[in-house]
Amino acid sequence: MKNTRILAALLAAAAVTSCLTGCGDKKKSSMPLYAETPASNQAEGYNSADYASKLAEQVNAAEVSEGDLDLGSVNGELVSPEEGAADYKLGDYRVSSSGVKLYYDEAEFPQELVLTFEKYFESLQNGDYSTYYKTLFPEYVTEMEATLTAKEGHTLKDSFVNQCTRVADITQGDFKVTRIKLEKPVPREDGQDDAQSYFDMLNGYFEKDYYSVAREQSENLIPAIFYVMGETSQGQEIVILHDCKIVFAVKEGKYYTFG
Repeated sequence: MKNTRILAALLAAAAVTSCLTGCGDKKKSSMPLYAETPASNQAEGYNSADYASKLAEQVNAAEVSEGDLDLGSVNGELVSPEEGAADYKLGDYRVSSSGVKLYYDEAEFPQELVLTFEKYFESLQNGDYSTYYKTLFPEYVTEMEATLTAKEGHTLKDSFVNQCTRVADITQGDFKVTRIKLEKPVPREDGQDDAQSYFDMLNGYFEKDYYSVAREQSENLIPAIFYVMGETSQGQEIVILHDCKIVFAVKEGKYYTFG
């Protein structure tokens, strides 16, 4: 990888890409709705409450399909952007079978982990509850569903709709993931385990030492920092999330997120 911390490069590339996709003379996008909802896919007509309401209809009717998650594959060949290209400073990447550009060090993150994370964001992109459910650590699902019901009177489906809507609020409508970057966290100065610090909020919400529970229920916990870029319904590639923490759980050869 050419970069270890790429936030500045992401922001710069997003600005350049925005100009390349129609700065000043914007073309009407033919991009379809990636979340199959009647909510407007145009930024000018986006309404968060309407988006959530219509997405909820789709999600509430969804059932979790049988079988394991279909991760797809990664082209093992590294792609190096040409010098001067809008994404040159982002470094080398691989391309998934879904067409997403993936930036990661395979010595740090197994391919199956990266593809699982891609599927997680794909589920938010498509409003696909079944895929989302399968990316979650199974024991976490049980814990979260019980706590949501007790504290909020909500379901995991309600939580999923809220997550999809929060991303749509950033993109002002539907989006398509274009790039995902994963990197190892910088070691904390206080010496605390990076995975442990991630669970601080969950510990409070579940009112227990959920970090210890997750550690006991999994074979390994892998912390990471991630960045996500996506294309909006108007054809602009933007930074959706950057410099965010996540932890993956490993169990029986599979990789999971904590929602």
